[in-house]
Amino acid sequence: MGLIERMNCSEIYFVRHGETDANIQELISGGDWDIPLNETGQSQAEHARETLAGLEIRTICSSPLSRARETASIINRGRDLPVSMVPDLAEWRLGDWCRQEFAVAGDAFWDTDPPGGETRAEFFQRALQGFEQCLTYPGPVLIAAHGGIWRSLQEQFGISSDWIPNCEPHVFRRVSGRWATDKV
Repeated sequence: MGLIERMNCSEIYFVRHGETDANIQELISGGDWDIPLNETGQSQAEHARETLAGLEIRTICSSPLSRARETASIINRGRDLPVSMVPDLAEWRLGDWCRQEFAVAGDAFWDTDPPGGETRAEFFQRALQGFEQCLTYPGPVLIAAHGGIWRSLQEQFGISSDWIPNCEPHVFRRVSGRWATDKV
């Protein structure tokens, strides 16, 4: 029985980082480009902080990339919770696709390994390791990370995968031994 099956926390909160200029320009940033939040992204993180205000959260785990760290920091204002950097929560390293328009990868984005980047299998394994590391902290835990991490976890947990908007808080819940996701 793995850590996920043994965990005593039934909910894990998740927020994708706020908007960046790469998001506006529809450029692939991935884990190879450490781009900060823009003003809209900072406002989105403030809104997420307000949305999460009434929920019990004991630990925040963040990707080490600045857009996720800044999102976590803004959400943590007034809470003063421990924030743990989890390197395995960094976005998919996309090699030659980095800083290119999404059209460069096209429909192959989720089905093909990016040239010069991390394979899909390597990324999925790393994302799962990051999630499992988050489960070792006092919960409920909030994860501040990336859309790729979100989607890879959904696929690995057998959840119908969908895209998560910037700074829209969601929750992973264990229901009858299976994972499900919902908007907070």
